[in-house]
Amino acid sequence: MGLIRSGLVAAFVVGLVGCAATPKPELADSMYSEVGQLLVAGQRCASAGYMSTEDASLLTTYTTSHLNTFSFSNERVQQSAMRARMLPVTKDYCVEQAINVATRKRQIQNHNASVEQSRADTQRAIDSRPKQTYCNRIGSQTMCSTY
Repeated sequence: MGLIRSGLVAAFVVGLVGCAATPKPELADSMYSEVGQLLVAGQRCASAGYMSTEDASLLTTYTTSHLNTFSFSNERVQQSAMRARMLPVTKDYCVEQAINVATRKRQIQNHNASVEQSRADTQRAIDSRPKQTYCNRIGSQTMCSTY
């Protein structure tokens, strides 16, 4: 009996582990430098006049959002950002990042429009479905259901 109980407990534990969230992939060593540069690029490009403050803010938001899809060392990211602050900022780099922000913004707008269109299509399909109403009278009460 103890063996069966142990087997059931083991099966339950294995089942729970199988249901656990999939761990995030590890941020590659080669990506820390790029992430550090992107995290400081917005502020530096805006300060230099090569990027609007709105785009600079979005660059930081998009970079942080993407970074959070990985498992990473916060200390290494901060170190990379500190090193990136020492690098010169160029107009070409800032324009490239502004284009990346505009592209991501457009992707998000297209996705949101697609989701909204899908919602509207679904609601129209529900609203246009033929409906039938059935009523039953029980004593002095009438109860109706629409399908």
